Amino acid sequence: MGADLIVFIVKGPATISPEATAEAIKAAEKVSSFVKQITEKAYDDDNDEDQVWEELMEAWETTPLAHLNVDYFDDFSDLERLEVDAKEVVEEFVEHWNSGELFRDESTRPDPDDETQRIHVAGELSWGDEPEGNGYQALKQLSDLNAFKALGFR
Repeated sequence: MGADLIVFIVKGPATISPEATAEAIKAAEKVSSFVKQITEKAYDDDNDEDQVWEELMEAWETTPLAHLNVDYFDDFSDLERLEVDAKEVVEEFVEHWNSGELFRDESTRPDPDDETQRIHVAGELSWGDEPEGNGYQALKQLSDLNAFKALGFR
């Protein structure tokens, strides 16, 4: 038994455009606003939280959360991390990406087959916990907010 390397590996544009940023904000806001709406409904005193959760689970594939693995969510507290200022999250990440500066848990290099793209890795060794590094957490949050495609990440 030992540590595992847990990372995000993405291929994306060397520089993220303002148009891609705007699309990513739209995608992220769709997820974030849905989560806010559904959690407010669940926590409303007039609603049964368990019933709202059951309804969400039954409709999962038709919601803005369909890109996420439903098995990673046990209750509304697991969704609350997606209730963020999506515009701020995306803009901060794009500023970081375009600056070329790296967090301690990130590495990047130009794509040898396409100089307009770069290959980016973020993560760290883990003994079972999720990596806590800023680079990994930023990419995870963008993935959870469904912003990868709009940013041009593959």
